[in-house]
Amino acid sequence: MNRQEWETGLPLDTYLETLQFNAPTWRENLEQTGVEAFCDRLERLRATLPGLHVAVFSESWCGDCVENVPVLGRLAREMPLWEVRVFSRESELMQRYLTGGRAVIPTMVFLTPEGRELYRFIERPAAAHAFLKASAPPDGDELRRQERLKEARRKLRELYRAGLRAETVREILDGLERALAGTEE
Repeated sequence: MNRQEWETGLPLDTYLETLQFNAPTWRENLEQTGVEAFCDRLERLRATLPGLHVAVFSESWCGDCVENVPVLGRLAREMPLWEVRVFSRESELMQRYLTGGRAVIPTMVFLTPEGRELYRFIERPAAAHAFLKASAPPDGDELRRQERLKEARRKLRELYRAGLRAETVREILDGLERALAGTEE
């Protein structure tokens, strides 16, 4: 992503000020996300990766964005040289970061200030994926499966409050540490 493209994104604070949907929940999630358990890891990252650009593809109506983008916002508060910009999923730039040919949000792309991609966090932490998959497995009755999935998504919000936000932090830090070490997943 070049500088001109980067500048088209909204700074995270501006994005949070202009939310069209779920604004109180976004703010609550930002304030309730704790990173204290990760202080040592954050300190090491500050030393080895002081500056970072994070391009976030997000929409205010998306439940996964409501839960996970504020986690990134909390991390960015701890990492003052991180610059976060938010782009609409409808942005042409999103085409570069499709998952399985689809625009999946949130997609968080961690880049060096020069534009080299280090890591990508997509949608939700693995534990949340596993919970949804176990809660609504395909069974031939798609209508019933969709009802179970709707209930599972409601329960997922409770799980984020109970600890899944920490899983998002952990996955982001793991991905960045792997990128810095030059190792893959």
